[in-house]
Amino acid sequence: MKIARLAFFSLIALPLFAQLPRISNGTLKRAQAASNLAAQIEARGTDGWFGYEIPGAATHSVFCSSSDSLDIRSRGDLHPLSSPPAVFYRVDDGRVTKVRLYSVECQLDAAGRTVTWLEGVDARASMTFLRSLVDENTRVAEGALAAMSMHEGSVDVLLDLAKNHAEPRVRGKALFWLSQQAGAKVAPALREAVDRDPDTKVKEQAVFGIAQLPNDQSIPLLADLARKHSNPSVRKRAVFWLGQKDDPRALAVIEEILR
Repeated sequence: MKIARLAFFSLIALPLFAQLPRISNGTLKRAQAASNLAAQIEARGTDGWFGYEIPGAATHSVFCSSSDSLDIRSRGDLHPLSSPPAVFYRVDDGRVTKVRLYSVECQLDAAGRTVTWLEGVDARASMTFLRSLVDENTRVAEGALAAMSMHEGSVDVLLDLAKNHAEPRVRGKALFWLSQQAGAKVAPALREAVDRDPDTKVKEQAVFGIAQLPNDQSIPLLADLARKHSNPSVRKRAVFWLGQKDDPRALAVIEEILR
C-alpha cells in the first residue's frame, strides 16, 4: 500500500504502566497514534516495524513461540498467552509488506530494525487500516484478516469480504475467521459460500469452517452437504470432517452414506 508523504507522529512520554512489547535485537520507540493509521506512514524515512495493541479485542487467544521473529514466524514450541493481542506491520519504502499477530508478552526478535509502538489506536481506525491492507495488498491479507477477527464487531466486515472480495484466497480466509466467531450470522454465511461461491477451494474452506462450529450446528449441515450437494469435492470434504467428529450422530451419517 503506497502512502502519500504526510506529517509523521510525535514521540511522547507515555504512562509508566503502559504495557509494551518485549523487543530484542532492535530499537523500540513509543509514539502517539494518528486517527488515520495509513497516513501515519511516510513514503520515506520511516521503514521498520510498527505495532499496537488491538483495542477492545474480542479474544486474547494468541500463541507465542520461544523463538518468535517479526520477520519469520516460528511454528515450533507454541504456547498460548492471555495478554492482549497486538498487530505488527512492516513498512519498506512506504509500503506495508508484512503483517504479524502476537501477544504483547511475546519475546520478539526485530532483526536490527526499529519497532514503533503506537498508543491510542481506536477500534475504528484499526479496522479501517486493516481493511485497506486486505483490499490493496493480497500478500498481507492473511495477517490483516487474522488481526481484524480479533476486533469486537468484526463479523459484518468479514461477511462482506467472504461474499464480495474479488480474490478467492481472501474470501476463503475470511470464511475461516468467520468460523472462529460465535453468532447467528456465521453458519448461514458459511453454507451460502458452499452453495454460491464459484471457486471450489473457497467452497472447501467454507466446509472446513462449518466443521469448526459447535457440533449441534456443524453435524446437521455437514450431513446435508455429504448427502445432497452437487459438487463432489464438497461431498468428499463434508464426509471427511464428519469423520473427525467424536459424536455418534456423525458416525451414523457416515454409515448411512456407505450403505
